[in-house]
Amino acid sequence: MEREYSDNEPARAEVDVLPGATLLEFGTSWCGYCRAAQPLLEAVLPGYAGLRHLKVEDGPGRPLGRSFR
Repeated sequence: MEREYSDNEPARAEVDVLPGATLLEFGTSWCGYCRAAQPLLEAVLPGYAGLRHLKVEDGPGRPLGRSFR
């Protein structure tokens, strides 16, 4: 499981062509909701060995997150 949100987001076109299943998690390290979700994700993700998990920092002006609305 990824621990930190990356501030270097991939382009939407790169995400769209990723092979296999991907959990794309948008958030920030200071967000209370994002932090509260982490124990739940840590409990569930080990059961999905083939699942790619990408944590991307989100906020105003961040194009990847905006592209998913």
